[in-house]
Amino acid sequence: MGGPLDKLRVVLPSSGAGDAFQLPEDAQQLWELFLLDKAELTRENYASDLRCFARFLGCETPGEALNTLLRAAAPEAHKAMVSYQAYLGKVRFFRKGDDPETAKPVQTGYAPATINRRIYAIRAVIELANICGLVQWKLQLKLRRAETSDVRGCGPEGYGSILAAIDLAIEKARESDNDRSLELALRDRVLMRLLHDTGLRRAEAVGVEWPLGVILDAKPRVLILGKGRTRQEWRPISSPCAVAIQRYVQQRGKQPGYLLVSTHPSNRGGQLDLSAVNRRVTHWSAKAESPVTPHGLRHTATTSVLDLVDGDFREATLWSRHLSMEGLRPYDDARRDEARALTEAISDPSKAKPHE
Repeated sequence: MGGPLDKLRVVLPSSGAGDAFQLPEDAQQLWELFLLDKAELTRENYASDLRCFARFLGCETPGEALNTLLRAAAPEAHKAMVSYQAYLGKVRFFRKGDDPETAKPVQTGYAPATINRRIYAIRAVIELANICGLVQWKLQLKLRRAETSDVRGCGPEGYGSILAAIDLAIEKARESDNDRSLELALRDRVLMRLLHDTGLRRAEAVGVEWPLGVILDAKPRVLILGKGRTRQEWRPISSPCAVAIQRYVQQRGKQPGYLLVSTHPSNRGGQLDLSAVNRRVTHWSAKAESPVTPHGLRHTATTSVLDLVDGDFREATLWSRHLSMEGLRPYDDARRDEARALTEAISDPSKAKPHE
């Protein structure tokens, strides 16, 4: 931290009541209890969140940061968390190698959803400590209202261009007998189909196992662990996706493991990681001149689904797996673009109805 953000830094005094905590064992046990029913990716995200909090407090380890917070009296702890929340919204990010004193930041503050997750994790641990009788207070800090993100994606045309770019790469790899390039392109075609056609999130797609998590019969489907779920579920895949999997497996080999595997020599046959998913989607979208992110493919597909069901939120939710139908409203707004139509309609005052 530097400049104005230094004012947000806090030093937490001990209340004395928290002396029962044995640094860092008690806090670590609470943290592990909090993560007990969380998926692997969720655990990784929360671990990153706690490291961020430790850096903010100037603690060497996440365990020390939690103990420091739990040892503090309620007023000081709340002041610290209010400062931390403000810091998350104001911290500036620069490109690697840029001088923070002269360069313009590429981003200011974390996204509201990220801030909420980082605050929620700490709040949940404090609540556990309260339930266990280790502290007598709870964190009364409201989460920020999440902003609606861009849900337009690349559109059906952009998705089609990406598939065409991959198909061309497959043809060239076959012609040149380049097995690694061929496997890479065949795998990426499956990846795109899973992200778009089935609307899977990155972690869901790379978590599909072969052959136990794939059924390629008359009703092809894959077994996934959905976001926020504790049990796996079967999700239908498209016929083109099933064909893409069959062709990919022929090149990949039928050895069991994760369906989508790395082709890099250092991790040959290992699980495809999330950063690799980002890179591959970026690669193909650049080839197709249709910029999109992995989640942007899901955005595109969700909008297409709403078109197909004529805006029926209940039916579309069965496909998208949003926890509530309200989660589909931003997609529907973008699909219909009613704000634009209304803007045009009121632009000519002579055509507006007189106000009563």
